[in-house]
Amino acid sequence: MKKFSLIASAILLLVFITGCLGNAQNGTETMQRETIFEVASTEPHSVASVETPIETPAEPTDEYGYGETPATEEPDYDPAPSAADATPSAINIRIDVKCPELLDTFAQVAYVFDFLPAFAAYQGTTVEDYPWIPDDWGIIIWADEPMYNLQIVAIDHDFDAEITTTFVSHVFHETDVILPGTPLLLSRFIIVGGIMPSEGISFIDSNGAKRYFAIWDNRIDDDPPYFMIEFENYGVIFPVAG
Repeated sequence: MKKFSLIASAILLLVFITGCLGNAQNGTETMQRETIFEVASTEPHSVASVETPIETPAEPTDEYGYGETPATEEPDYDPAPSAADATPSAINIRIDVKCPELLDTFAQVAYVFDFLPAFAAYQGTTVEDYPWIPDDWGIIIWADEPMYNLQIVAIDHDFDAEITTTFVSHVFHETDVILPGTPLLLSRFIIVGGIMPSEGISFIDSNGAKRYFAIWDNRIDDDPPYFMIEFENYGVIFPVAG
């Protein structure tokens, strides 16, 4: 009987020890899992980032909108010379009435300017106030060398001084250059009658000198109906000595 009791006690002791060991192992695994979870939860997450390109709006390059700046064509003539106190060149300027026969002698017309609207606006009138000026009327001006920065001008005179002086009082229009052999056509040109001229041109010649020419109508005969005479701005209107 005593032997049976000892065996039963040993079995109970073995079961107790086994249970304790099992609980200890389960606790260790639980602690390990919690530790792993905590470490994983404190680590920063690595997220693959996708960079989205930011499109920068194209800056406007011209008055028409966006895009590349249009290529600028190089002029097919030399730029206007600049020279202080330049000696005037020996330019030969011609003027005549527009007609098909004369126009056919030129390869092309350099520039066409409708003179009458600009003249009427300057006078404070309208085109309708000049019904005697036909639409096909005009004059042609050309030279044997370039005329740079050419201006079509109104001319006035100072009669109060001891010597009457002539000067440019208004610019009707201007253009960059009139090349040799390619005339300027002033369509519907009108000249104010009188002893002194009221219209003319100014330009820079090939030497860089500023030149002024008055357009005068021929009141003696009709061949030619117009001629040009050079003057100094704010000077006496007589041919400038060469």
